[in-house]
Amino acid sequence: MGWVMGEVLGWISAVSFAVCGIPQAVKCYREGHSNGISHGLLILWLLGEFTGLGYATSLNSLPLFVNYLFNAIFVSIMARYKYLPRSE
Repeated sequence: MGWVMGEVLGWISAVSFAVCGIPQAVKCYREGHSNGISHGLLILWLLGEFTGLGYATSLNSLPLFVNYLFNAIFVSIMARYKYLPRSE
């Protein structure tokens, strides 16, 4: 596989994974809570995203960095509504 094809696949993968958290983050924002999401999932997902950011930085990989950055943002939104739900 050529370098260009590898880059294209990397970007498609990075963007796909980066945006997959949007629907859940929007749902948490609209409802004001994230009761259906377990604490373990959020903690491990946050840990994975922030350590992944460090890894992507060390590799100088922009597609991975974009993926981890956007996922970290979306999972942080979910965590915010898990631990600080909006009062009704």
